[in-house]
Amino acid sequence: NSPSPLKEVNLPNVTTFGHYAFLGGDRLEKVSLPNVTTFRLGAFYGAGKDVELELDLPKVTSFGEDSFYNTGLKSLSLPNVISIGYGSVRLNSQLKEISLPKFEFFIHDRDQVNPMPTFGYNPSLEKVSMPNFQGTLKVLAFDTAPSPLKELTIGSTDVGVMGTTPRSTITTLNLTATGMLESGLSSSFPNLKYLTSNATTAGNDTLLQANALETVTMPNVTSFGDNAFRLTPALKEVKLPSTTVFGDSAFRNSTGPEALDLP
Repeated sequence: NSPSPLKEVNLPNVTTFGHYAFLGGDRLEKVSLPNVTTFRLGAFYGAGKDVELELDLPKVTSFGEDSFYNTGLKSLSLPNVISIGYGSVRLNSQLKEISLPKFEFFIHDRDQVNPMPTFGYNPSLEKVSMPNFQGTLKVLAFDTAPSPLKELTIGSTDVGVMGTTPRSTITTLNLTATGMLESGLSSSFPNLKYLTSNATTAGNDTLLQANALETVTMPNVTSFGDNAFRLTPALKEVKLPSTTVFGDSAFRNSTGPEALDLP
C-alpha cells in the first residue's frame, strides 16, 4: 500500500468503520470523528507515523486488534471506550500517555494462540490510566515492552503478574478497586514510591520490605495483617483514616514514617 497524501479527516456523520480504515495514512495529522462508535481491525494502522497524530473520538466504545499500531500518537485518550482488541496499542515510538477511563475488557477479532501484548513495544510510554478495568493483565498487557512506565492507575486486583519489564520502573501506583489488597505488592513493584488504594482490607506482608516506598494513602482500609509496613526505610507519610486493626510487627524495623494519620 502506497502512502496517502491525506493530512486531515473530519467526518461528522459517519458512525462505523470496517477493517483498516486509515491504513497507509502515514501523513495523517488530525482526525475528527465525533459520531463514530465502533472500529474493527487495524483502524489507525501506521497512521501519522511520519508526523504527529491527533485524534478526536469522543463516542467510540470499541476498537479491534492492531487499532493503534505504529502510529504518530503522543497521547491516546478515549473517554468512552469499553472494549479493545488484543495487541491494539503497540509500536508507537512517540506515545507517552494512555487514558481509558471506562475500559473494562479485551476482545478477540480473530483467533490467536499467543496474542501480542496489548500495550507492548511503546518505548516512550510513561503513564497509563484504566481505573475501571478489573480483569487480569498478566503478561498480555505490557510484557516485552522496554518502556519508562512510571505511573499506573488501574482497577485490577491482579497487577502483580502484569509482566516484569514495566512494573520494575513504576514509581506511582493508583489502585481504584475495593476489596482486599493482596500480599507481596512490594516485590511486584520494587521501585514503588507512591501508593494510593481504595482497598478495604489488607493481608499479611502487604508492603513488607518496600524499600523505595515514601507515601501511602488508603482512605478505606480498616485492617492490616502482620508485617504491614515492616522494613520500609524510606517511608515518610502514611494516611489511613479508617484503619482500626493492625497485625503483628506493623512498623517493625522501619525508620519512618515521619507522619502517620490514623483515626
